Order: sequence, then structure tokens, then C-alpha cells
Amino acid sequence: MIELWYTDIEQMKPELFRKCTQLLPSEVISDVLRYRFTEDQYRKLIGRLMVGAYFTETMDFNWSDFSIQQNGKPVVSGGKYFSISHSGSYVVVAFSNDEIGVDIELQKSIPIDELLHHFHPEEVRFICGQSDKQEAFHRIWTRKEAFLKAKGTGLLQGTVHANCQPDQLSDTIDWEIRTLVFQTGYALSVCHSTPIVDIQITHQSINKMISSLNSIQ
Repeated sequence: MIELWYTDIEQMKPELFRKCTQLLPSEVISDVLRYRFTEDQYRKLIGRLMVGAYFTETMDFNWSDFSIQQNGKPVVSGGKYFSISHSGSYVVVAFSNDEIGVDIELQKSIPIDELLHHFHPEEVRFICGQSDKQEAFHRIWTRKEAFLKAKGTGLLQGTVHANCQPDQLSDTIDWEIRTLVFQTGYALSVCHSTPIVDIQITHQSINKMISSLNSIQ
């Protein structure tokens, strides 16, 4: 089963942010504060907050278990695989026993014609064939991002090579990609290294997650 936690940054207030900076390790806070804009700091902090809260509930977690691999993929030693994404008002984290990637995007007006060269020819055909090209663009983009994050390669390895429009994609292993019904105005996709049987989506309270931080200092 895939567990998908999400929350909205509207819950984060300056006083809660200050409280988190007192409870989270200094290296986590330093990573958060390198972002210039407040909302970006909130998104980054909430992602870390969800990871800490989840693993506190499921294992004997300490922040020293958290690290970033050379490919940029976050891991928790001895814990499940997970993937973090944020856009607009939402932060999501997907957890699984198998390799996983998740991507969320706020659907906004994009100059699609200027970006189609980043897509596989079959994806271009799909996007251009839809009546709502903006929605189609964001659907394919989140599927592609989720796939690349699950693989651990990211966008630097190129986006044009894989066709992420079908639900099944064969690479070095067989992947399954799903685009989920989420909040209005957002596209959300998950890529998984085994068949997707069940996805449990849970909204998380920031206050509840903060209450767990005392046990993982």
C-alpha cells in the first residue's frame, strides 16, 4: 500500500514556524532558511515535518537517520521509501515499501508550445490532441516528474526519452504511473516500482505533526 500524506501551507503561521525552528535540528533549519521567500520556507519545512512525523509513528526514528543521496533523493536509514513534492498551497509526501516518486503541480497558464521539446513525441501527440491542453500538459508533466524521481535521476537526465502517458512503463524495471483525483486546480501523479493496488490519502494537521517533534530531537 502507498500512503500519501498531504497538508496545506495555509496552516503554517509565523508562530508555528518559529516553534519548529526551535524543535528541528539546526541542519534541517539551515536547509529551510536558504530559501528567500517565506512560502518556499514553509513548503520545505512542512515536507521535513511530515517525514519526521511519519517515521516517528512507524519506527524508532532520529534525525541522524535522514540523509540526501548523491542523486538528490532523500532517504531514511531503515525506513520506507518516500518522495516529497510541493506546489501552490500543498505539500505531499508518498511512502511505500518500494521505490516511489510523487509530483504535484498547481495548474497555471503555461506557454506550452515553448516547452513541448522537453516531451516524448507520444506525449506531445497526447497533449496537442486534448481540448484542454493546459490540463493535459500538467498531467503529463507530473507523471514524468514522478517517474524521474522514482528512478532517482531527476530532470537533469533529460525528460524526452520516456513516454509517461501510459500507466505502465518499462525501463530497467517495470513501473506503474497513476494520476490521482486531488484538489481542484492541481495535478498529482505517483510512480511506483510495483503494481499500485491501494493508495491511502490522508490530510495531516501541522499542529499534530509538531506535537511529535519532541520525541525525535
